[in-house]
Amino acid sequence: MSSSNWHRKPQIGKPAGVQQSITNGQPPTNSKFSTAEGTCSAAESSQAQQRGLGLHKSKHISGQEWGNMALLVLLYAMQGIPLGLTSGAMPFLLQSKLSMTEIGIFSMSSYPYSFKLLWSPIVDSCYSRTFGRRKSWIVPVQLMASGLLITCAGWIQEQYELGAVAPLTALFFFFVLLAATQVGAATVVMAGDE
Repeated sequence: MSSSNWHRKPQIGKPAGVQQSITNGQPPTNSKFSTAEGTCSAAESSQAQQRGLGLHKSKHISGQEWGNMALLVLLYAMQGIPLGLTSGAMPFLLQSKLSMTEIGIFSMSSYPYSFKLLWSPIVDSCYSRTFGRRKSWIVPVQLMASGLLITCAGWIQEQYELGAVAPLTALFFFFVLLAATQVGAATVVMAGDE
């Protein structure tokens, strides 16, 4: 990230050219303080601090930054679908068909999200330079997840009706693996790398 994207409130320095004579813990009202933006009076400085405002100009968010934020929201929403199905909807639906032990077995399908740190170095280091760092992972992961959800929808329904926990666990394990991989690639988007 470039340093221009980060801003800090300027630190208020010592009085500029005035001997520091503080009475009752307050600086004299006629003294000037140096800041990164210039000078200000002690009264202006204390008023700004009381309001919680910095003595700097605010930066407006560009259209590209809004686009990146919208992309992040969309990516995290799309990775939330398999996670929501795995950790919320499917166990609730399976309660009527399976025992608690089998539901516990199904819960193993959410493990890839917990262990994503094991393959995140691969996501960070392996990519196509022509396609881009984030696109090298996000596009294939999204295509696989959407293709799998579309093609396996009927099969998932059949397995659910049969109460077959092993095939459902394996499929949802793969869904969560894809979602966790996308999270690793989406953090590259937050870092601003291409």
